[in-house]
Amino acid sequence: MAFSRSFFILTFIICVVQNSVDGYMLSDVQRLCNDKKLDNNRMFRPILNQSEAIQVYTGLDLISIQEFNEVEEKISYTGLLYLVWTDEIFTWNASAYGDLEDFYIGANEIWVPQLMNTNAVEEIDKLSQDWHSVRVESNGLMVYTIADIFTSSCAFDVKYYPWDTQICSFHFMPSSYEPSKIKLTPYYKQVLQTYYFPSGSWDLVKTKAESELDGYMVTFNITIRRKPKFVIVNVILPLMFMSVLNICVFLIPTESGERISYCLTVLLAIAVFLTLVGDSLPKNAEPMSYYSFYLLSVLVISATITVFTILNLRMYYADEESEVGTFWRTFANIMGCKCRRSKKDENDDKYIQRQYNGPARRKINMDIKVNSRNYDRDYGGRSFIAHNAGCAVNKPEHNTENVEALRESHEEHHEDSVMATERTWKDISVALDTVLCLLFLVVFVVDTAAFMVMIYMGDNN
Repeated sequence: MAFSRSFFILTFIICVVQNSVDGYMLSDVQRLCNDKKLDNNRMFRPILNQSEAIQVYTGLDLISIQEFNEVEEKISYTGLLYLVWTDEIFTWNASAYGDLEDFYIGANEIWVPQLMNTNAVEEIDKLSQDWHSVRVESNGLMVYTIADIFTSSCAFDVKYYPWDTQICSFHFMPSSYEPSKIKLTPYYKQVLQTYYFPSGSWDLVKTKAESELDGYMVTFNITIRRKPKFVIVNVILPLMFMSVLNICVFLIPTESGERISYCLTVLLAIAVFLTLVGDSLPKNAEPMSYYSFYLLSVLVISATITVFTILNLRMYYADEESEVGTFWRTFANIMGCKCRRSKKDENDDKYIQRQYNGPARRKINMDIKVNSRNYDRDYGGRSFIAHNAGCAVNKPEHNTENVEALRESHEEHHEDSVMATERTWKDISVALDTVLCLLFLVVFVVDTAAFMVMIYMGDNN
């Protein structure tokens, strides 16, 4: 029993001693910092040969796109900027400090490269802060991570809005050294996406990292494509529906007196949409958005519809006694009025035919019926009629009185047809409504299809 207790105590002591030998203590870190502070001056670049440029490797890890302001042409994003360099002074033997391989030290206690965002929107300032920390390794490797929300300017190309693709560049360069003293090199050829959170409005297409100005500037490029669903549902489709509603003004009865107010209401709504879309686009002339031209064309079509509506109303309420020209009469005959006139004439013909085959014909037959006598010569140039047994043997139309009755009936029918072909300005206005409705509908469909194909295909190319 005493032996087992002594063995347990001995094992515990060995473990404590072993842990104290393998791990470093706080005193080892403090001693290392005190020793290196005597040899380290943060005002000088940490290389032995001061005539050479220090090499700083950079990298950007994009986390999320916070804001994409088209009007102000700026982009705000959350990212991690990595800076890696070798400090030839801050090196140590790990075994002399309790096998201390690495630790973190404040950025205000050692030399760090002071970088700035050269295309910042608000102000250009150094990125490093005194409260930042740097990971230091025994071989002198320094890893500095700057986490921040960066705001940079971005030149927008809204030519194919809302199927547009934007390329934004983020430029970083030293703030206090000339090109011969420091070189920036991206250690990855693209922007990292280790912690990237997708945006609801933009798709990240591709990224690129490169060094410029002979290593004095590092640039990170991102290519993003807009998700057009929001713009289609909230801007394009309502505009199309309002344009179709504007065309439907020609279907409103003229007597209702609501045509002008209807046209002006839709025209003002389209003008408001034009203002809203204009406020969401950059205020520059190059490049102009094709969608802006489309909105302008829709506005012109709507204004033209209003003008034709006013002229059509003026025609509808014109003086009925004023003569309608040949062109307008022909126009009305070609349109739907001709079908209605033909049907009326057909009904009149049927009515006359019924009258001729009915009582009128029986009356004529009764008038020409005479006693059984034969006439062997012509009297006064009249048609010769032979009767046999009190019945007419020839056709009744050979009778003079019957011919005159038929002639008078056909002349009356002809006069009614001539009167039916007379057109008033109201007939012209009604016919013109149909033509204008179809015409503007075709113009709007062709205009919309042309612009949408131009925008969509242009962006894909």
